[in-house]
Amino acid sequence: MTFSGRADQLNIWNDALMEVDASALTANRSLVVNRSGAICKVKVLDKLSYSIFNRGDIFLSGNTDVINLIEDSGEGDLIIVP
Repeated sequence: MTFSGRADQLNIWNDALMEVDASALTANRSLVVNRSGAICKVKVLDKLSYSIFNRGDIFLSGNTDVINLIEDSGEGDLIIVP
């Protein structure tokens, strides 16, 4: 699933076995909850709040000011993309 454009707030709850690519969507703030084994890609400017409950990584771009870990009980990682 691929998204593009701009958003003030982007919320992603990934429970499926598919990749979510929102790297072409610039969001000011985002909440990402990844319960999937697939990856999520986001571009966030101000604040990212995230949880990882499985193997799926979250790829973050956008020089985000604030990164808030809510819960990390999975094997996936937050990967910051320059």
